[in-house]
Amino acid sequence: MIERNKAKVQALFPDAYVLYEDIDVDHDKILDDVKKLNFKELKDQPTYMTKSIKIFKDFKSLKKLKNLLEKITTDCVRNIMGYDVDVSLINMWATKTAPKCGSGMHNHRNFWYTCVYYPHGSIEDNFAIEFSTYKYQNCMSVPVSNYTQFNSSAWTHVVKRGNLLIFPANILHQILMNNSKNFRYSIAATFLPKGEIGEHDGKIQFNIKE
Repeated sequence: MIERNKAKVQALFPDAYVLYEDIDVDHDKILDDVKKLNFKELKDQPTYMTKSIKIFKDFKSLKKLKNLLEKITTDCVRNIMGYDVDVSLINMWATKTAPKCGSGMHNHRNFWYTCVYYPHGSIEDNFAIEFSTYKYQNCMSVPVSNYTQFNSSAWTHVVKRGNLLIFPANILHQILMNNSKNFRYSIAATFLPKGEIGEHDGKIQFNIKE
């Protein structure tokens, strides 16, 4: 008999995303302001992105959102991830996804953390983000009886109004197909550490100006 209760699992170098629900902003006002922004179609992806990557300069509601995202993400990296550093929000933009469209798989190079906030959406809308990894690409293709974070190469999260997801910027992710009858809006932001990081000849100072 295998005594499974004696087995101790130690996660090794895991990646993770952190979910915050119903963050404290006026979701309706933000959605209304986002719809007023200028969007451009992305040639390599079937979705739209704001022409500006500094949309917090356009409306007071988005400036307030920027400040909150910076505060929450700093708390996340300090008190959940265990780093001893604050973060600066560098870029912030919105995406607009038409019905029956999604985005290509991508990540955000040159940044440390990223987040996505959803000003609208219900479980019935089934708005979703998918994370992916190449970790098992060169391994054996073995049958799986139960998908977990230890054996999955993709992970889907259904989002709704007020959700905020924070995750390392190098993680591959994509907007899954919008199966609703309306445009799907989301706001993304990217972050860098604030101030000095590193030691000895690896020291670098981040002096960010808006």
